[in-house]
Amino acid sequence: MRGEQAQEVKTSCFVYPDVADRITERVIESFGEEAWRIEEEYVLYEAMRCINNDKIRVRFILDAGCGTGRLFYIIRRIKNDEMFGVDIDPSRLAKASAMAHKLGNTIHLICADLSKIALNIKCDVIICSHVLQHVSRRCAIEILKNFKRLLNRRGLLVLMVSKSSSNEYYLMVKKRGRNVISQKIDAKTFDSLCLKNKPGLLMVRKFDILKLRQDLERLGFKVLKVYSYHVKIPFRHPILHWMIVRIVNLIPFLKRKLGIDALIICRRR
Repeated sequence: MRGEQAQEVKTSCFVYPDVADRITERVIESFGEEAWRIEEEYVLYEAMRCINNDKIRVRFILDAGCGTGRLFYIIRRIKNDEMFGVDIDPSRLAKASAMAHKLGNTIHLICADLSKIALNIKCDVIICSHVLQHVSRRCAIEILKNFKRLLNRRGLLVLMVSKSSSNEYYLMVKKRGRNVISQKIDAKTFDSLCLKNKPGLLMVRKFDILKLRQDLERLGFKVLKVYSYHVKIPFRHPILHWMIVRIVNLIPFLKRKLGIDALIICRRR
């Protein structure tokens, strides 16, 4: 990595509270692993198509909160000159490095706080997958503000978040045996527990997508597209999930009411 490009490459002691992704893996397992993957890939490929069809030249792309690098294999399909991955957890970043090596990609990895990191280049695309739902409300706003600073004018931001079918609410999630237990909590408790960052205790914010759109517009982004995905249906056949997620995203009412996750594409003004 060019040393002058990363101004904030500090050693971090932060540890992602979902140790070894045990909670996430159990949620995916209960949904159906192949169905989960197919729906996620569908919306990601729609996002990649949108980016590749855009008139901007993608020189620098940032995977913000890259974790173990699980999305590298899709993000590398975007035509770009250089790719960066940022995560605050050094142990997950080490796994991301192994993933990049396995894929044969040169990805510049940085251990830093997304709300504070500064680069000496401007990114053309930032992809942030399932980070905002696990941080305090104030931190989420600070991260979005920093994304605007990091993006080129008219640069694209791709957000993936956990969503509600109506009003926003907050969950405290933990694994007990083979089960995942979710408990609703209030906003202040959510913020407090996010800051305490206890291992094995995952905080999840279920966003009201309409409100999130308003926040993005207020912070200087123009929302271009919204996709809902991970639709709970009583069948686990992969083709059915692929068809359902396509249909859901053609009908605004279903898009709002169905799906536990959302992908949002927006442009920096």
